Amino acid sequence: MNKVLIQSMQTRSIASFSPKYNVNIIDDTKCILSFHSMADLKVNFGMRLQVLRNMKGITQEQLAADVGITVESISNIERGIHGPRFENLEKIARALDTPVKELFDFE
Repeated sequence: MNKVLIQSMQTRSIASFSPKYNVNIIDDTKCILSFHSMADLKVNFGMRLQVLRNMKGITQEQLAADVGITVESISNIERGIHGPRFENLEKIARALDTPVKELFDFE
């Protein structure tokens, strides 16, 4: 089983994100999300992206403009519907002022 530590001001909303995950709430800003398959990488990446974006106080619209993609694309990435293209990973990291590897720091 894989585990992801989520730190967010919105822990309670993350806890209700999906019934296929086991969510252990630590406190109002942290929870641990457990999942069984790396096939869930898109969902975990999207949740991490949303957390980092919110921590930086950046809207989806601002991130989309900085990366050069649509708001719909950012929304789809954050909801785990699509993963980002490789060429956009660096742009996303730059827009969030964070290393690319931080986008994949699920634990």
